[in-house]
This record gives sequence, C-alpha cells and structure tokens, in this order.
Amino acid sequence: MKTHLLVLDLDETLIHRSLSSLGYQPTMVVREWLIYFRPFCRSFLRDCQRKFDIGIWTASSSSYAIPIVVELFRGITPPRFIFTAVDCRREDNQVSKPLERVETFGYSLSRVLLVDDRPEMYQHHPENGICIPPFLGSFIDSELLYLQPYLESLALLSNVREVNKDWRHPQEYTNRFLGGIGLHSLLSQAESLESVETEDSQVSEVTS
Repeated sequence: MKTHLLVLDLDETLIHRSLSSLGYQPTMVVREWLIYFRPFCRSFLRDCQRKFDIGIWTASSSSYAIPIVVELFRGITPPRFIFTAVDCRREDNQVSKPLERVETFGYSLSRVLLVDDRPEMYQHHPENGICIPPFLGSFIDSELLYLQPYLESLALLSNVREVNKDWRHPQEYTNRFLGGIGLHSLLSQAESLESVETEDSQVSEVTS
C-alpha cells in the first residue's frame, strides 16, 4: 500500500460514451454505449501507479462501470476499489463524492487526490480536488500528458490539501513541472507507448 491515493472519475475524465459513432473506432462497446478511451489513458494509469494507489469513483452504475474498468486496467495493477453511484452523496438535488469514505482503507485525506471534470463532485473536499477539462471524444486530446507529471509532483508532499490546484497554465506548467522536456517530446514518447499497447487491440463488446 502506497501512502498517496489517486481517485479517478470515469465519464469525461478517462472515457467518453456516445450512442453514435464519433468517426473513429471506439475502444469497446458496453450495452448501447460506444466507449472511447481518452488518449494516453493506459500509459497515464501505468505511470501514476508508480507513485499512487489508484481508486475509481464514478456516478454511474456498477454494471456499466466494471467492464470499462477491467479494460482500462488490463495488464496493470487493478484499482484498490471501484465506487459507483450508490457510494455517492445526494443532497439538495446535488451529487457529490464523500472522500472521507476512503479513510476506511487507511488513507489520510492529507494524501488523497480526486480528479474529476465536475468540481461539484468534490464540493465537500475542495482541497483534494483537481478539475480536468472534460473529454468529449477528441482523438487529439492531450490533457493526461499534462496532468500526470503534475500529479507526480504532488506525490512528494505530505499534505496535498495545502497546494493550489490551479494547474491549467500550459507555459508556466511546462517550465515548472516538465523541466524543459517540451510537450512535443512528451507527446512522441507517450504515443510510442500507446501504439505498442494498442497494436493488436480489438473492439470488445460487453452485454448486460
């Protein structure tokens, strides 16, 4: 067990679902949904596992989420837990993710991060939340390439809640966290890794 926990949302964070084709092949099919994985998501998960335990928390149902998580983590360490809609908090017509639940696994909230495209999901724990722009299916999306090294920098801290999570300043971010590597170089490295992982992949169809 690692000291830091990274909790990741599914829809619009790691994947996008659509009832119709986006013009390129989906990663898999779950019931009526075409599922598109965010570019570089598998290399992102693998790299984050060097510093974090990973949990998945979606506001969707378990029957929808579990086959997607199985495919996301194919070939790497599975997540510590999968929380779904029944684990969310509902009050005043709002849904949120009560992060104190992860303390039952032995994690301190001072070392827990939640990445989600909807800030209201971590409204009760804003110091733990990191907002990522929603993934709507673009095959040129590169958000995870920016996010992963930033997360690694937070894994060095004893209290992640004390850090401002406004990381969406590309040039400042590149200078501070990528150490002059440059986005073009980072993209090339990640694309090489991703192409190896998906070389022989086929669309998986899951039925309920």
